Amino acid sequence: KQNISTNVGKSLGLDGMQMTSLSPVIDDYMRSYDAIVREAGLKKQAGEPYDDVAAKLAISIEMQKKIGETVRLTDAQAKALKEWTQVHDYQVKE
Repeated sequence: KQNISTNVGKSLGLDGMQMTSLSPVIDDYMRSYDAIVREAGLKKQAGEPYDDVAAKLAISIEMQKKIGETVRLTDAQAKALKEWTQVHDYQVKE
């Protein structure tokens, strides 16, 4: 979580208060990402095809929308968010 928050914060130039507002958005993203990884693993074990790339892209887009809706962004930050082309990904190690 910390890496994703740090990368988003640096990318958009967020201050401390904005980073606090960002935290629940990142938490939601991580929960969704974990669910996708679990589903992909179950499908793989069952021998079923599963393209997790589309699902990961969808939650990245949703995260971007939530950032715009919940974090009070300056005009410059909102412009940077709109131009964002990053997809954040992480791996869960058990």
